[in-house]
Amino acid sequence: MEIVIQENSQYGLVVSSRVIAKELGKQHFHVVRDLEKILENPNVVSLIIPSTYKTKGQKRSYKEYLLTKDGFTLYMFNIQGYQDFKMAYIQKFNEMEKLIHSNSYLTSCCPKKLNYSDDFIPSYQDRVKCTKRMVDRFTKDIEQEIKNINESLMNIKACKAGIILYMLQV
Repeated sequence: MEIVIQENSQYGLVVSSRVIAKELGKQHFHVVRDLEKILENPNVVSLIIPSTYKTKGQKRSYKEYLLTKDGFTLYMFNIQGYQDFKMAYIQKFNEMEKLIHSNSYLTSCCPKKLNYSDDFIPSYQDRVKCTKRMVDRFTKDIEQEIKNINESLMNIKACKAGIILYMLQV
């Protein structure tokens, strides 16, 4: 089973109804039908997003849905069985969310905003450049801390010397 979740610049992490159909061994139009039944409830429109796709060599656009993590969970609770599939996708969504939060420093240290719409992970060169910038920044921070510690140490030594002189005079 190949877990395919994509980063969408507008909706965040999503999975396509086509991927769900493929992984469940269902016809895509059956998955679309089931999703449209769920969409009769107006409270879920932000969880299951209508979209289209084109097949190579064809001009016509076809209907698909992009499901957020909650939309996917809602869909999966509406069908019977497929426990392993359900758990694998939920786990993958959670892993990707953690990755996004833990790697948020990549986008903050890069001069240009990385576009994750085509590829979820930035290119190797972009990651190397960002990492180098972070190391440089941390190195400067550490050097400044060392200077602060040395100044404090000098102040402590000066105080110690003053105390010793005072004690000798008493």
